[in-house]
Amino acid sequence: METQPVIVQQERIDDVPLLLGFMRRMKIAEIVDKHLGEHHLHKGLSKGNLVLGWLTYILSESDHRKSAVQKWANGLEQTLESFFGTPLRPHEFSDDRLGIVLTHLAAVDWDALESDLFYSNSVRRVICQVKIGIVVRIVGKRTTTAKRQSRGRGSSRSAVGHPRLARTPS
Repeated sequence: METQPVIVQQERIDDVPLLLGFMRRMKIAEIVDKHLGEHHLHKGLSKGNLVLGWLTYILSESDHRKSAVQKWANGLEQTLESFFGTPLRPHEFSDDRLGIVLTHLAAVDWDALESDLFYSNSVRRVICQVKIGIVVRIVGKRTTTAKRQSRGRGSSRSAVGHPRLARTPS
């Protein structure tokens, strides 16, 4: 009985699933597809999903160049295939395809696209949840350096909360 060797592929995913997840919840791909339309000869990922992948690359790598996206996407093949639910072709995120999408984006009615993106309920809900999460995190870890005033007998200040400069050195 022969055993097949196990092949393990490792990918460093960093913040890619988080970015893709937020953008999916914001329905960016669907809104872009709605405004850019489809071409009957286009195969592979839709224009909206190409924009989603490119935005993820820009935010994750802090690099806006088209030429580097294909190498990045080929290095995250399993992650991106899992997210998009379809096998990726090796040239899916080539600079030629991204250039075509960019040409279509340049010709789109930006007022309508921005209106759909920024005033849709899904975007407001995600932004609100992110803001609430940040506020909860900040309030939960906040420490106070404020002075505490006592209204009881004696001194108007209690020993707790004096600013550091007002303390006498020991």
